[in-house]
Amino acid sequence: MPNPRQVHSGATRVLSFAMLAIGGALLVQAIAVHGGSSVLRVVLGILFLCGGAGRLYVETRRGDRPAPAGRGAGADRGARETGGERGAEGTHAERGAAHGRGGRRGTRNAGPRSSGRRR
Repeated sequence: MPNPRQVHSGATRVLSFAMLAIGGALLVQAIAVHGGSSVLRVVLGILFLCGGAGRLYVETRRGDRPAPAGRGAGADRGARETGGERGAEGTHAERGAAHGRGGRRGTRNAGPRSSGRRR
């Protein structure tokens, strides 16, 4: 079974070729059938061609490079072992609350009823 990265890459290529085909068809129809008088079809055809070609270019440049750090297979394994993505120390706000700062900046009273405005 292909990994999700390969599925995404294949789907991107298929949709890019579809965009190229739609753009080409719009241009051919605008020029052949309407004699080039349909500016909207010409513009849309060019945009579809550029979009499809751009997507193919980016996809081929990306190639089969490995996933960025923390995004590959098993990236969430460490998070599961430490009790979630927060890590062993907790979230930034929880660490601030543990040190008496309430976890929120710029407020005098960071309790649940506080609006953060001075009275």
